[in-house]
Amino acid sequence: MPTLRRTLRPTCLLLAAGLAAAACGSDEGPPEPAPATAAVSVGNIFFRSDRNTTVNPSVDTVRVGGTVTWTWVAAGLHSVESTGSPAFTGSDEFSEAGSQVTVKFDSPGTYTYQCGIHGDAMTGRVVVE
Repeated sequence: MPTLRRTLRPTCLLLAAGLAAAACGSDEGPPEPAPATAAVSVGNIFFRSDRNTTVNPSVDTVRVGGTVTWTWVAAGLHSVESTGSPAFTGSDEFSEAGSQVTVKFDSPGTYTYQCGIHGDAMTGRVVVE
């Protein structure tokens, strides 16, 4: 039994040291800054992030001073309407494919929105860092 303890103890110490180094993330650099732009597709009862394909809610992150552009990809009456605080100026109602609205976000926060026509059926969120 004493031989077994001597064999396991150094192994356990090496394993613990390796786990501690991995947990510290010593090989990782600083986190990537949020992107400057994001794009959202507006279609038949959906908002879809072009970056990560999240849908209803479409979820995007941009840096302070960044922009989000919503593009109508199908004909149908929709709008972008801010629903919380902080708020942003949304869009008029558009129905033509190819219509676009771009909003610049100058303050950090989480901005929620929905379609003014379809309400909770079409939602999204922009996180500004």
